[in-house]
Amino acid sequence: MVGSLRDRLKKVLIDSRMLTEKQLDESLDIQKKTGRELSKVLVDKNLITQENLMVLLSKELNVRNPLFETKH
Repeated sequence: MVGSLRDRLKKVLIDSRMLTEKQLDESLDIQKKTGRELSKVLVDKNLITQENLMVLLSKELNVRNPLFETKH
């Protein structure tokens, strides 16, 4: 059974070792209090770059990301 998108995102970020569970929990608290998107909270706190987040999510969701493809 697939968990919620939020749970899946938490697992991916922690499993990739880009964030610690504590960093993610703190960011989720900020998200909850402010209503901001989690990705913006993570980037604004300098925990992850927008590019790294896009690459990670593209891989996890098996989505081709043309921004990061190399041309032959």
